[in-house]
Amino acid sequence: KRIKSQLILESVIDQENIEASDDDIKEEIKRLRPELDTDEKIETELKKINQDGLKQMIAQQKAIDFILEKAKITEKKK
Repeated sequence: KRIKSQLILESVIDQENIEASDDDIKEEIKRLRPELDTDEKIETELKKINQDGLKQMIAQQKAIDFILEKAKITEKKK
């Protein structure tokens, strides 16, 4: 089930050309590490982390947001 979900997200990312920008990465670092309060500290952290992994995580979240935005939610009748 997890693999299927991953494949669906990857498909949405590809079809909708979803990607994480440099600003997205910096904002995510600020969210995860609020003590990094200057651009210099954020740049130092960027050199330490796996940016590809973070980009992937952000792109997946954007894909989920895209799916939820386009979804038609209906109540299930009992």
